Amino acid sequence: MTEVAARGVVAQLVRSEFGRELNGIPSLDADLTRDVIRVAQNNKLLKPVLKRLEAVGVPVPGDVQPDVATYLGKTMKNNARALAAVREVAKTLSDAGVEHVAFKGPVRQIALKQDVFERPVTDVDILVKEDDFGRATEALEGIGYYVPSICDSPWWRHYLGEHHLFANDRRRFAVDLHHRTQQPSCPRPRHQGAMLDDPRWIDVGGQQVATLGTTSTFLHTIMSVVKGLVNHEPTGAHVMDLARQLHAADERQLADLERAVKEQGIEKSYAVARRAVMVMTGLDIGPTRPWFISDELLLAMLLTPDDPALRVPQRRRMLWHLVDDETPLARISNFAREFAWMAAAEFSRRTHDVSGLGAQTK
Repeated sequence: MTEVAARGVVAQLVRSEFGRELNGIPSLDADLTRDVIRVAQNNKLLKPVLKRLEAVGVPVPGDVQPDVATYLGKTMKNNARALAAVREVAKTLSDAGVEHVAFKGPVRQIALKQDVFERPVTDVDILVKEDDFGRATEALEGIGYYVPSICDSPWWRHYLGEHHLFANDRRRFAVDLHHRTQQPSCPRPRHQGAMLDDPRWIDVGGQQVATLGTTSTFLHTIMSVVKGLVNHEPTGAHVMDLARQLHAADERQLADLERAVKEQGIEKSYAVARRAVMVMTGLDIGPTRPWFISDELLLAMLLTPDDPALRVPQRRRMLWHLVDDETPLARISNFAREFAWMAAAEFSRRTHDVSGLGAQTK
């Protein structure tokens, strides 16, 4: 019951950002408040949840105050370091003539006009085209980064579509270099390269840095929600990002965004992500079709996926209910394609000695 109560309170608290009244919140004793803080922290929603707790007069229990203060302090320090790394990496890739964008983390928060220090990051994410992946890796190796052997395999390079590069100087931030934006076991966008077609330039410490444009940010947020669900990861922050984008879009903008969703062949992913927004934030986004699981289970999978009491569907079953299904034949075809990709990826993972990392990455 503890997890049920905690995730319910977290959902109620974040709803106030979208105009919902903070009514009906149960009396929070110290134990439940601790659980609420833990769930919020796991979902990178601690800062907005703390603001709402303060608004309703609920204090942070004294025994967790030092941990909360440490978390918030590290978030500020690490995100500042991450932005410095973004500037260095962006300049290096620009000098090498590699088309790229920085995305995720504080860069995304800047693009969405949100608090740069709302969530902690541990690395910097960069997206390039697949043809430029090797050249981008070499450019970063030239400034003191390296790909550890356990990450240098066909599974990482081809199926995950990324290199995790560490710095020789441990004080520098690691870099995740991507040429894909979705992992096996989730429906992929039809035109991966198009994610770089509408870059947006933002100011990062006085330097102009390219990030995903409005449309690509929207598409990537949808994919992040789905990836989190399928990989059993806390996904609250991604749902909040999507809710904020939907809340900010006017009717014309929303029509453009939904047209891009259709062109990329992730309409069902979008439908599920919209349902997640409605279930967690209560945002009025119009009719949303239920997924094949209950809303109660969906909220649990979003906020507390590690709850041992959950009966989570198998990935292949989730994939069947995620692929676009405009016709029965299309659904079968889409599922067969994505399932084959997932199976090939898993075979590659198992045969290239990276099984210690598991089938999931961040």
